[in-house]
Amino acid sequence: MRFVPSASLAVLLGLGVALPALAANAAEGIQLDGRLDEPEWAQALRIDDFRTVQPLTREQPPVRTEVRVLSREDGLYFGIHAEQPPEFARTRHPTRRDAQARADRVNLMIDFEGEGSTAYEFTVSISGGIQDAIITGQNGYKYDWDGVWEQAVAEDADGWSVEVRLPWGIAPLGRVEDGRTTIGVYLSRVVEQRGLRFSHPHYDFENPTFVADMAKFEIAARSDLRLDVVPYVAVANDRLLRSTDTRAGADVYLARGAHRLNATLAPDFGQVESDALVVDFSALEVFFSEKRPFFTENQALFDVPLGNNALLVNTRRIGGRPDAGPDGISDVDGAIKYTGAFGAFDIGTLLATEADPVDARGRDFRVLRGRWRTASGEYGATVTETLRPTLDREARVAVVDALWRPLEGLQLRGAVGESRIDDAGQGDPDGRLLWLRMDHAVSPSFRQEYELARYGRDLQVNDLGFLQRADMSLLRAEYTWYRRAWAADSRVRDSSWETELLWQRNGAGERIYGGWELGHSWAFRNAAELTAYTLLRTSYTDDRVLRGNGDVRLPAQHLAGLYFASPRMCAWRFETDLGVEQEGLSGWARFLEFTPTWFLGERFSTALGVYLGDSSDWLIWDSGNRLGRYARRQAEFDWTLEWFPAAGHEVRLRAQYVGLRAQALAGYAVQAGALSDAAAPSDFSLGTLAAQIRYRYEFAPQREFYLVLSRGGEYFGEDEEAFGMSRLFDRSRANETANQLLAKLRWGF
Repeated sequence: MRFVPSASLAVLLGLGVALPALAANAAEGIQLDGRLDEPEWAQALRIDDFRTVQPLTREQPPVRTEVRVLSREDGLYFGIHAEQPPEFARTRHPTRRDAQARADRVNLMIDFEGEGSTAYEFTVSISGGIQDAIITGQNGYKYDWDGVWEQAVAEDADGWSVEVRLPWGIAPLGRVEDGRTTIGVYLSRVVEQRGLRFSHPHYDFENPTFVADMAKFEIAARSDLRLDVVPYVAVANDRLLRSTDTRAGADVYLARGAHRLNATLAPDFGQVESDALVVDFSALEVFFSEKRPFFTENQALFDVPLGNNALLVNTRRIGGRPDAGPDGISDVDGAIKYTGAFGAFDIGTLLATEADPVDARGRDFRVLRGRWRTASGEYGATVTETLRPTLDREARVAVVDALWRPLEGLQLRGAVGESRIDDAGQGDPDGRLLWLRMDHAVSPSFRQEYELARYGRDLQVNDLGFLQRADMSLLRAEYTWYRRAWAADSRVRDSSWETELLWQRNGAGERIYGGWELGHSWAFRNAAELTAYTLLRTSYTDDRVLRGNGDVRLPAQHLAGLYFASPRMCAWRFETDLGVEQEGLSGWARFLEFTPTWFLGERFSTALGVYLGDSSDWLIWDSGNRLGRYARRQAEFDWTLEWFPAAGHEVRLRAQYVGLRAQALAGYAVQAGALSDAAAPSDFSLGTLAAQIRYRYEFAPQREFYLVLSRGGEYFGEDEEAFGMSRLFDRSRANETANQLLAKLRWGF
């Protein structure tokens, strides 16, 4: 349900000064067909001061771009006209939502609060594909978020145009006084075939104060009460267990101005979009992004980074694997989330509770956060609590964080925190963290980054957050030198050198990583890209590989590679990455990754990613304090097919396979960090297969139907006669582990 007053509104739009009144007769509306032919567009604010920022020359673009902006009672409208005569070939690429389109496209980045803290990306390609994301921390893009907005594209002989409607309530607004508020805006446009980007204001995405430096607009705004109720029903037929499961739930979104209240009952875990297939033998956890709409909507305030890719709140923990019993997911009974702004102070809370699995009790999750915003920064405090009754464990984490922008192009971030654990039988350990980071664009040709972090031995944030490991200190420095322009007759458009120094040690003072990385990248005028890179790593101590059974000292290991992305060549484009890497004790691994993409018309594309690896010295954990040394052959395939037969219809196929054969060379026992000979482990073969065919039809925003067929298979064998990868694939396919047909309907009101 949506409650929006129908009274017409005369709207004004300003850029630092008063602008003429816009169309007052909102009842006539604007038909979103991509053509800017309604009379209202003639009265809109026009922005055409674009400059070239890829490469960052700030020169006048060779083609014109004009953006028109209208504030109306049903939302904020953008109309973009992109001049593109025949000599500038148009590049099309049909894509699903949030997939990177290698096509001509326009980007709208909007800071609805006007405070320079959080912004939202809305990207539309010439093929009609869209991307949307939340931008936090000035440069952090989270494409998990799927906003409810409308867009349309049209073409003519001179170029192409886009109409976009962003309804009021799509994001929190800043202070609205006398029907007006201030927003920040960044607009850009890409000509894919020539690798050019034009923008207003005139800076690129690598600006450390990207959101804070957006152009400020004063607009007429509406802060009406908006209520959306989005129930769903899903029926899943497990063809292996010969069972059918029916699930139903609903998401509720209530918004007014800067205040938002969301609730969910039995949220769907996102079976319509599968995770990437991962086979990982390391001792470190792999991060998976969120897919459930409730946990991606209105989440920016809770996005608190802790450095080294760590997060204070990782909502995938909610409804994750139970604390006891078989693997799988836990059902979420319900959750509620509130965020609001009271002047310069933001506050938010998130509460969630799980149902009781068969062999465990459900967990409870609580988050409370406050944040103070100023013209030059933001300062926050967050407390999380996780109750895990099956383990008789209560985990609490408190973090204070800050972001300060003292100068244009300079950003300082940091956090300090503490975890407190009440764990029956395990004592009550407290752990602490400290993280500092500086990003500084010294000039258009030089950028530097510095990072320092310390994670205490007893730090535990993974009850609700994400931290790959504690008991670690790190120092990082990164420098980038840009050559923004080459001679007019050069094939190179721009280039850069990048180097990174990274040093890590554990609480015992042992070096667990030390490396120097150097890379040189070239971007060509035909949109091709080439990068050469090398990584030199010192000897180190691996204190995680034995899973708590000791440490092992390992020698220096180096890496070198070459990456190339081709331009669009007729209906083809490809990417390749090849290199060599030292592994184990003294051997080398070779790898090749090759991904060709075929574009068949404007509605169909398919890509096949192939990874081949061959290692003569692969060292992995066997059991206890024992390691196994293997010769490894590995093959991975990732095939995607996307077809858009008509408006609103989408067919997507994704098939992934990982096959690995390991021939045992030697076994080792570890004592006091040193290796001694032990019995050799067994040869083994492993294959994992996952495939999904998904049909989606969108009746309207928040009204969708899905039909999904998912299958999976896996194989593991030891001490068997050697056989090829094709036979391993057949065995993986024959040993079926999943076969499900799912139908799901979401219908918003």
